[in-house]
Amino acid sequence: MKFIKGFYLIIVFIFASTFIGCPTGSTGSSDEISFPITGIWELTLYYDDDPQIWTADLVITDINGNDINGFFDWFSPDGDGDWTEYFTGFFDRNNRKILLAGFMLDPVGLHIPSHNYEAILANNNRDFVNGVWTEVWGQALDKGTWNAVFQQ
Repeated sequence: MKFIKGFYLIIVFIFASTFIGCPTGSTGSSDEISFPITGIWELTLYYDDDPQIWTADLVITDINGNDINGFFDWFSPDGDGDWTEYFTGFFDRNNRKILLAGFMLDPVGLHIPSHNYEAILANNNRDFVNGVWTEVWGQALDKGTWNAVFQQ
């Protein structure tokens, strides 16, 4: 009789844990945040007032605690040219938000402002979702949204 009660308790626990999200013996939890990490993300950027879609490789090269350094390799949608925008940033573990501030463009002398970027680390702990961006110069002439998918 004890065996049957124990068996039913195990079945009830497995059934309940499926609905309330309790781990059932897995050694790694999807709640563990493994970010920040170095790597490459494929970024897609949208302007609020422009139908063009921009793409970039978001590359994180250096991590010190939650401080982040790296660059965007931008690819022009109309083929006018490509450039690199360097950034510094921070990852806030409490709200899963990444904050990046562009500070230098290469080639030097481009008449394009650097931008501020922020997004949320997705539940898969790799991709970035619900991103927004604005000009660093504070004029808010350009603004929009972005997302990034982890590549490697």
